Amino acid sequence: MIKQVSSIFLLFFILAFIFLIFGCSLTHIPQGPPKKVFLKIFENQTVQYSLHTTLNEYLKDELLRESSLLVVDENEADYIINGKIYNYELRPMSYNMDNRVESYEEVIEVEYTLSDIINDENILNEKISENEIYFTIYGNSFETKSETELEKDAQNKILYFMARNIARKIVYADFNIKNNDEKSENSEIGIKNDESEINSLNNFKNNDGTDLKSMKEF
Repeated sequence: MIKQVSSIFLLFFILAFIFLIFGCSLTHIPQGPPKKVFLKIFENQTVQYSLHTTLNEYLKDELLRESSLLVVDENEADYIINGKIYNYELRPMSYNMDNRVESYEEVIEVEYTLSDIINDENILNEKISENEIYFTIYGNSFETKSETELEKDAQNKILYFMARNIARKIVYADFNIKNNDEKSENSEIGIKNDESEINSLNNFKNNDGTDLKSMKEF
């Protein structure tokens, strides 16, 4: 009995340890101070008037969860997030015997940009699309919501997952593109300066007219 309890405890300990290791490896560990970002209200190019405000609310909530980012006002930000909702579609997917729509596919498409304000360059520029299929009262006899409510629910679900997707990509974006270029340029400049100093030393002669090479040989 004691051996059985010990075995169970050991198994539990091993599983907990594995979960801890893999859990930590999937967690994003921020490097350096939080990046100051400004979230601009997305442009809405569809006839659905509230899509952009809902998306911005969800996206702001997701960004605030991240310790590597700090959402600030535009005059304090080093980076800016902006975008547009450029397409919204509601496609009938199936019909019943009375030719009434049983299910719809709802599609929302967004383009967004993460820009470096100081260096005036884009870090991310992507288009993403999310969809949701739902059944109406004609496809689900237990459904009590109206078609307008069902459409709204699908919109919210799409926008929520879209916000999570955008936030995740921003968190893992390479904010150091410009810094890496500058480091490379500085390294090249340093190499050129070293070569210049070497040439100067080689061409330098003492007061007697003897160069350094001759002195070294001597």
